[in-house]
Amino acid sequence: MWRALVRFVIGAAIAIPLWWLTLSLQTAFLASAGAPVVHLDARFKSATLDPSGGTITIRSPQRAFSASTIPVEQITYPLVLLLALFASARFPFRDRNVIAFVKSLLVTATIAVIALVLWIESCYGFRSGVWSAAHYSRGAGLAWASLQTMMQIVGGPAIVFGCWWLWSPGLRGAEYS
Repeated sequence: MWRALVRFVIGAAIAIPLWWLTLSLQTAFLASAGAPVVHLDARFKSATLDPSGGTITIRSPQRAFSASTIPVEQITYPLVLLLALFASARFPFRDRNVIAFVKSLLVTATIAVIALVLWIESCYGFRSGVWSAAHYSRGAGLAWASLQTMMQIVGGPAIVFGCWWLWSPGLRGAEYS
């Protein structure tokens, strides 16, 4: 158990700078993968998602709504937990662990896109004053804000833990001792 904890801490110590150094790539991925999903909402049909460093700015070319900036690190931080959990295996680079990690990474990336959409809906449904009131009911704005907050605080880490529990090959065996 203590060895697994040490491996987890070492994995986190490696994951944090790796995550931070790849934030621009994560931002570009989220902007390109999130744009088609955001465009499904008629209110954001013409919106552009512009990645820059660690933020995504959503804009309307027709100035239908004001620009908002979304901090990507608040969406992608569960990646650190994912890397640290899979690093806690005794043999983290075994085929089964790597395959489990890749499957979990795909789920985590999908969830990050959903979290981006929730963040955008929350910004414009609850925090944009007159525009919010004109395009969202009070209940809808509160619902989007609640969903975004729950995803940010509980959802991302819970999904990472779920993937680890579901797919980690050594979780129930001796690989974590």
